[in-house]
Amino acid sequence: MPRPLPTFCLTLLLALAPTTFAKKAPDGTKPSKPNKTTKPAPTERVGLIKKVEPTQITLQTYGKVPAELVIPVDAKTQIQVNGDTATLADVKPGMEAVVSPLTGTAQKLLAQKEGKKKKDKDKKKDKTSPAPAPDK
Repeated sequence: MPRPLPTFCLTLLLALAPTTFAKKAPDGTKPSKPNKTTKPAPTERVGLIKKVEPTQITLQTYGKVPAELVIPVDAKTQIQVNGDTATLADVKPGMEAVVSPLTGTAQKLLAQKEGKKKKDKDKKKDKTSPAPAPDK
C-alpha cells in the first residue's frame, strides 16, 4: 500500500512546479515569446526577360512558384544593361533582370546578359593563377 503523505507531497510539488518556475517579467506578467526573425518583404522582382515591347516587358520570375509577369515601363524608367545606362532597345530577351518596385510601373530595370558574371570570374581566375614552374 502506498504511503499517503509522500504521494500527496509529490503530487503537490508537481502541480505547483510549472507556476513556481515560470519566468516572470519585473512587473509580474509573463514575458511574451521573442519574435522569430522573418525575411523582409521583397521590394523587387528577379527573373529572365522573355519579351521586350515598347511599353512593357515580360519577365519569367525565379523561385518556388515561377510566374510570367508583364511589367509596364515608361520614359521615367531608369534602365541599366551590364552596369551601363541604356535604353529599352538595349534590353534583349534572355537577359537576367532585376525590376523595382514590386508593383506598378517599373522605376528601375537592371539587366545583365546571362552568364556574364561566370565569364568574368573565369577571366579573373586565369589572371591570378600562377604559371606552372618549368621542369628541370
